[in-house]
Amino acid sequence: MKPTDRINRLKLSGPPGLILLFFVSSVIIVLFVNFHERRQGRQFAESKAMLLLDRNPATHSYFTQDLNSSDYYCKECAVNARSPFNEADEYVSAISIRIPLGEAYAATTFRSVILSLFFVVLLLFAMAAHFLLARERKRAEVKVESLAKFPSENPNPVLRISNEGVILYANEASEDVLETWDRKEGEKLPAECHKRIEAAVQSGGASEFEFECSNGRIFSVMLSPVADGGYVNIYGLDITKRSRSEEILQHERDKLTAILDSMQDGVYIVNENYDVEYLNPVLIKEFGELEGKKCYEYFHDRNEACPWCKNSDVFAGKTVRWQWSSAKNHKTYDLIDTPLRNADGSISKLEMFRDITDLHEAETALYWESSVNKALAHLSNVLNKPYYSFEEISDFVLAHAKRLTGSKFGFAGYIDEQTGYLVCPTMTKEVWKQCRIQGKDIVFKEFNGLWGWALNERKSVLVLSLIHI
Repeated sequence: MKPTDRINRLKLSGPPGLILLFFVSSVIIVLFVNFHERRQGRQFAESKAMLLLDRNPATHSYFTQDLNSSDYYCKECAVNARSPFNEADEYVSAISIRIPLGEAYAATTFRSVILSLFFVVLLLFAMAAHFLLARERKRAEVKVESLAKFPSENPNPVLRISNEGVILYANEASEDVLETWDRKEGEKLPAECHKRIEAAVQSGGASEFEFECSNGRIFSVMLSPVADGGYVNIYGLDITKRSRSEEILQHERDKLTAILDSMQDGVYIVNENYDVEYLNPVLIKEFGELEGKKCYEYFHDRNEACPWCKNSDVFAGKTVRWQWSSAKNHKTYDLIDTPLRNADGSISKLEMFRDITDLHEAETALYWESSVNKALAHLSNVLNKPYYSFEEISDFVLAHAKRLTGSKFGFAGYIDEQTGYLVCPTMTKEVWKQCRIQGKDIVFKEFNGLWGWALNERKSVLVLSLIHI
């Protein structure tokens, strides 16, 4: 039985003769009250008359009408007796005042009219109440019918299953589900589906899962048990398109991951919180396993973000290209940082590492060679000018030597052919200030240390620390 059938059985409709019933009831009540008033008036007149007769007063006029059901009031009553001995006392005089019959009827009729008007007003109120109730009932019926149609008009599957696994109701949108089960209303669910129903009933809470029909449609299904009703409501939502889109997106993501994994260059993806989301095998080989580290911990062994980090520019939508030399593997990389928009709308940074260590070294060597050639050409030009003194030539040599070696300190000199001493007319001020030799002089008579070895052996020496000089 469908919910609409049950609701139709429970519909309430008032009897069509309700107004007539109120009218007939009002008339009966008015007649009853009128009869009761007449009877009460007759009893009152009889009691007064008996009182007069019992006290035996003299009357000068008689009752002109008999006491009956229609005329029950005395038309005249004697007020004074013929004999002074029979004179009515004060009490009899008080109760035997002449009351005209017309006035008595008028009083009774007035009370009857008032009561009739009261019941007419009551009838009008009843009719108005009936009208309002009928209108509200009609609205309620329309609302109930609309709610009853809701499951059947739902474009998604709606089913009701008893705790025993019997299909109590299924709307039209559930056709694909029923075909997949090979079941109809009134039949029992397949065993596997019945287990889900039993689990939902035992848990007492709603549960969700995905269900794929035989025709390829995919539904997100929610089981909602109703403990008091002894059944479980099933609500389905068609997620076929979304599921297919997710499958396509996952397929594309897998393809991208495969491409990045096969690249010879290093690639990693990081979010705004410096969490590394992806590392390709090239970087893992160079820098090791990630182990949950932040990017600045993994690449630079730092405890906080790098001052030179390009994240702010990249997350602002810019693509940045720069070079970086790693202190961990002593390699130089050409880096390209570009924003990567994710499916959920968030942005990550994709950074590509190209190892240019060999190229960098070749460029450095080429630059060195070019710089040396320029320096030699300059010195050659200076030496060919007769107006340059030896000290000026030494200054040119010292300036080029410091630039080519990147040195802060330096001096240039010559060996005097007569004495064999080293004369240094171009010693820099920095060397002169920090020199610890007692009796500072620009003439060195003995050649000690590493620089002395270079002079004695006539060979060049390049060192990174002044300690060993």
